Order: sequence, then structure tokens, then C-alpha cells
Amino acid sequence: MFRKMLGTVCALSCFMALPVLAQTKDAPAKSTDDDKDVTEVTVLLKKERAAPIFDANRPLKSFFTSSDGCGWYDNPAWEFQDWAPDKPRPMTAFEKAYVYDFTGKSRFDEKTIGATTDGQTTQDSGSAEEGMTFGGGVIPPSDEDAPLTPCEQARYQIARRDKSLSEAFAFYEQKQYPEARARFETAYGKVGYDIAGLMLGDMYRKGQGVPRDMAKAIGWYRKVAEKAIHQQEPFDPKNPTAMSPRAEAAMMLAQIYLAGDGVPRDFKNGLRYVEQASAIGYVPATKLAGDFYYKGIGAPRNLKKAVKNYETAALLGYAPAQYAWAEILYDGEGEVRADPAKARELYALAARGGNAGAQYQMAVFYDTGDGVKADAKTALIYYKDAALGGDADAQNAIGSWFYQGDALLPKDQVVARKWFETAAQTGHSEAAFNLAVMYAKGEGGAKDAVKAWLWFDVARRAGHPNAAVAGKQIEAQMTEVEKAELAKIIAPKT
Repeated sequence: MFRKMLGTVCALSCFMALPVLAQTKDAPAKSTDDDKDVTEVTVLLKKERAAPIFDANRPLKSFFTSSDGCGWYDNPAWEFQDWAPDKPRPMTAFEKAYVYDFTGKSRFDEKTIGATTDGQTTQDSGSAEEGMTFGGGVIPPSDEDAPLTPCEQARYQIARRDKSLSEAFAFYEQKQYPEARARFETAYGKVGYDIAGLMLGDMYRKGQGVPRDMAKAIGWYRKVAEKAIHQQEPFDPKNPTAMSPRAEAAMMLAQIYLAGDGVPRDFKNGLRYVEQASAIGYVPATKLAGDFYYKGIGAPRNLKKAVKNYETAALLGYAPAQYAWAEILYDGEGEVRADPAKARELYALAARGGNAGAQYQMAVFYDTGDGVKADAKTALIYYKDAALGGDADAQNAIGSWFYQGDALLPKDQVVARKWFETAAQTGHSEAAFNLAVMYAKGEGGAKDAVKAWLWFDVARRAGHPNAAVAGKQIEAQMTEVEKAELAKIIAPKT
């Protein structure tokens, strides 16, 4: 979102110009751009910031919980169907054999949970596995008032007696992958643990104990991700990246298709599985789907769908979505009318949620008095938080603040150079330019014309309007040794 140029953070008069780079008072004015002094640290405040796109190379953590209660099934005909009370999922063959004897009579007393395999009912006295989560739901062994279906009773009994899942993880931790795979398959076949299916997908994807087989990996991920959705899984804003095995399986499928990992790269399928994770209740995927529609990835660009996803995730307390929605609302876009007041509220919420981009924008508001009373101290706090959170604009601003110094923050050019370098390494044009100036003048560290030229070149490629001229000026001052060193660095690799 384009932000108006709100001035500079650093005073431009604080530099001593390089002899050749700057004009003296007595020198006649030059008319050519190449001779114009442009080597002064400037900070142009926030310009357009692209919505972050899913990093297909980022590893996804496993969260060893399971999901879906008695809704587990292994029936392709049920893929993507919404659950309804009149459409219970079919029982597995294992469950049928467990629940019913050969006469077709239930082994369970409907009023109790405990049962033995010979058909005699007992009240469960509890165990170390009591209240365990399996297949997605926790069935409390001591709750006699909660009527359970034969399916639920069977699943509870199977899960509390079965050791295959714990054994599978024990083998996996010991890197005994063939044994682990066999136990995971048993666990999935008996109880339908989502985590077992997810782990099997991971093992085939990584080639752990089996030849790497992306078709089988995708098959296992689909078994987990494409189950009928009974209800959305809960979201905790304090732990927004936590995901269930079902959501992780969907996101892994998205990653596979987006990266083209063993399959043709397919953004449409990538978006499909991002939306499936969103439907399951993984709120970061809802925001990510908004990014895809905003940028037109996997589907035609659709601002309305993008905003709907951002709004849905924002109202659930997801800070990145609050920020993305605010970015659109601040100036307005397309059919979305500008609403700066609402945007500021969303920025504030996202900032409190730790979003670095929103913290930077709040810093700008307090720095310039945009919609709030100007307050340099509050602005500095937001700049600091955003900089520590990785926002390059804020890092550049903090560098400028240290470079200039004032009553709130003492001048420290060594620290200023470090902050400029941190931001410049992300490709931030202003920070790269500012860092080059400091190398050119020997401020905050040793003077280095070669590094100055290289950082001016980074700034030039990032679009800084004065970087090309500054690079020519610093090159004109280099010694022959420095020119040879630069030529060696930039020479094409053979």
C-alpha cells in the first residue's frame, strides 16, 4: 500500500561530504547528474509492501495430536463431503469386528464405556491413557452421562488398549524406520490416528525406511487432509502456528504442489490445499488464501475474496491478517473504500499481536501525528519493536535515529551502521544506500570504497534513484588496487 512521503528521520546536514562527491561553496554549480552530490543518508518512510507469500521451503512442524473423533473414515467417496448427522461415516472393518460378534450383537452395554472382549461389561477403572486424545476427540472414561455410540465405544477401547502408536514413535525416534512404518500403518488401520497417516506421508516423502515415493506420500497426506469436516478446529491467537495433523497434511500438500516437489508445479492445487487447511480451521491458511487471491496465484486475482479471507482471519485474532486488511483499508483499493480510522484500529490490534509491519506503521503514525497525537517516545518504542521483529523499514529508521541522535536516543554511528546493514541484507534500497554512504565516509567503522560501491550497486538494483550516480562518484575516487579488487569481486563466475 502506497504511503505518502512523510519526511526524513535523519538530518541531511549531518554529513561531511566526500571531496569529489560534494560541491564546495565556492565551486560553480554543475548541471550534470553525474556530478551532483547525492551521498547523504535518507529515510523514505513506508512505501508499498507486498503481502507475504507462502514459503514453500519452510519446514512444517509436527504437532502430535489427532483429530476428527469418530468421524474417521477411509472411503474415497467421502472426500470433501460436509459432515451431517444423517450421514455418519462408515465404520472400518476392524471396528465392525471389534464391536459386533459373529451373531451381529453388540459387545457393548450402551450405558457403560468399559467392556471386555468376551462381551461382559465393566466400568473402566482408568489407566495411564485415560482421557487420551485419539482420532480427534477425547472421550472421558469416567463420564457415565455421556451416551456413546458403538463406534465411539469401540474406538475408545481400541485406542486405550492399543500400543501401536506409541511403539511407532519409539521406533521412529530410534530411526528404526521399517518397524516404525509398520506400527504407524497398524495404528492408522485400527484407530485412524491422523498423526499416523501424517507420519506415513512424511516417511514416504523423505524416504525413511522406504524408497522415496511422492505418489504414496501424497496418498497418505490426502487420507488425512481430505476427511469430511465435522467442525472447524479451535484457533489460539497466542499460539497461531500450532496445527493439527489434518491441517499439517493439507499444508504439506500445498507445499508439495507449490514447490513442484516430485510433481509438476501446480499453483491451483497449492491454493486448493491452502483452502482445505483453512476449512479445517487453520487460520494462518485463511490469511494465506487471501494472499493468493490478492496476488492472483492459483486463481485469477480477486480482491473481494482476498478481503473476505483477511477479514475472517483478522476477526479470529490473527495479527498478520489484521495487518493485511488494514493495508487495504488505509487508502482503499478497487471496490474497497478507504477507512483510515478502522485501518488504524486494525494496525493497533496487529501491533499488539506482535506483527512487525503493523508496529512500524504505528511508529509512523506517532512519529508524524497521523490520526494520533504526535509522540516521539511512543514512536521510538514501536520502531524498536518492529526492528527487533525483523521489519526492514523499522531497522532503517532505527539506524537513522542512531545516526542522527537526539534526546531520546544518543548518537552512535557504530550501532547505526549495524542497523543499516541488517536492513540492507534484505535488499532494502534506503538502508543499502545509507550503509554505502557510511562505508564511503568511514563513519561507524573503517572506510572502504569497494564495499561502498557494492552497497550502492545493491541500492541501485533495488531502485534507489541516486545510487547509480553515487556509485560512479565513488568509483572515480578508487585507487588502482581498489579497482582491481572490485573487478575481481564482480567478475563473472566461470
